[in-house]
Amino acid sequence: QLHDLVSAAGFRFPLLLSSEHSLAEQLQASGYAPMSSRFGALCDNLCGMNWRLPSGRVVRIGERVVKSTTGYDLFRFLLHAEQDFGQPVDFVVRLRPHCGVSRILQFEGAAADVQRAAQQLVASDWVHWFDSIDVVWQAGQQQTVLRVSWNCPADEVAVFEQTLQEVADQHALQAVSNTASSLLDGLPDLTLKVLPGQAHQLLGPLLQAPGVRVIQIVSLGVLHVYGCATEASVVSVEMQQQLQLMGGDFLSRHWPQRAGRAAEAVWRQALVQEFQQT
Repeated sequence: QLHDLVSAAGFRFPLLLSSEHSLAEQLQASGYAPMSSRFGALCDNLCGMNWRLPSGRVVRIGERVVKSTTGYDLFRFLLHAEQDFGQPVDFVVRLRPHCGVSRILQFEGAAADVQRAAQQLVASDWVHWFDSIDVVWQAGQQQTVLRVSWNCPADEVAVFEQTLQEVADQHALQAVSNTASSLLDGLPDLTLKVLPGQAHQLLGPLLQAPGVRVIQIVSLGVLHVYGCATEASVVSVEMQQQLQLMGGDFLSRHWPQRAGRAAEAVWRQALVQEFQQT
């Protein structure tokens, strides 16, 4: 619905993960989308919202401008809060111009070759022109896929394609014939966030589970994991400890929210009571 509303005016909102779920549901699954590689986290592309408090009262939070310095950032807190604090009614989103043509190309090859090609693109000036640079992993498969998307005027498409083909040839990657038509992968069952150079250390354990598919947003260190809705064991105790040492974190829309520390629980309960009385 959002795509249909804005495309007619020559704009786009490039950070959608699913055409079947609301932005609020997307936020509960991940704060990122493949095109966050260029446009940033989802919360940085939401400028404001109408928020329904537990009492039923609707309040406006945020601004119609991209940057605002109006005190405590209650907006981002609520975006990632539980429903004890209320729920969003609608959002003010930051749109991007549609330049004419959107393209996605995929190349497959050995995992090490695909990773090197992805890192070369991320380290180049082209990282500012490609909307997304992802590596797609599938448990049990030998080949890995490099997926790149961009939006540009029609007369520039060939330049992008030539650049990608040159990188693919350098790393012995083959073009995938059934090129994807969109980046709507759906809501991930699990999202992990670490430093970009650390993400590959988590792939081995994740891909041991049968049927798991992982989208690696290379420049951000984000892993979107699909096919593990009932497999809490995918994030083992060892992996949780590894994430803690890395300074990373994980989120699943299926699993109960992890309890905070004692001090956090105290102020959280006080905050819930205030919201319920407002």
